Amino acid sequence: MSVYGRFLYPHVVNLTMRVVGTPELVSIIKSQAERAQGTVLEVGVGGGGTLALYDRSKIKEIYGLDPNPGMMEQARRTAHSLGLPLKLLCAPAERIPLDANAVDTVVSTFTLCTVADVPTTLENIRRVLRKTGELVFVEHGAHPDARIARRQRFEEPLHKWLYQGCHLTRDLPRAFKEAGFELREMRSGRLPVRWAPKTWEWGWWGVAVPQN
Repeated sequence: MSVYGRFLYPHVVNLTMRVVGTPELVSIIKSQAERAQGTVLEVGVGGGGTLALYDRSKIKEIYGLDPNPGMMEQARRTAHSLGLPLKLLCAPAERIPLDANAVDTVVSTFTLCTVADVPTTLENIRRVLRKTGELVFVEHGAHPDARIARRQRFEEPLHKWLYQGCHLTRDLPRAFKEAGFELREMRSGRLPVRWAPKTWEWGWWGVAVPQN
């Protein structure tokens, strides 16, 4: 991992969230995080910004997965400050180091835009989810407006470097369906961010379940 990725990127992420984040966006993420129950895996736990939003009365145990050691150190400090017994897994989402049928809920918050291989990641998520489990997500990606979509394609190379692989152009609802998930609930639209370009604004949030 590069020096930028290990030491500077965590601060870039934190600064970005402080700049573009709004109470409305936090409310969307909280509404999704509160659905988590039982044994929970958060893929792309990052610095642990979602941890305070869970309904801890529903949670038996929680795993936090991230490939970036710098982000995981932040998550460890965040979990300690919350008194949350977080079990950290330093690995990419394409290789989740858990047994099959190990978790009841997978939480993904602005993570599937960044993974290197979406189909393999979703295959791994299906593997670790129990048959009755849920994938709870808040994600961003390809804008339905053709003019903005062209701008996304133009900006994506720089965006991927700055945010360590984050794509602007992914069609994640399609990816869910192709990976064998049913979109049980989903909303889409402009995410309530501030001072962010339109190329960042389009998103989806909801619940996907493995198809039998």
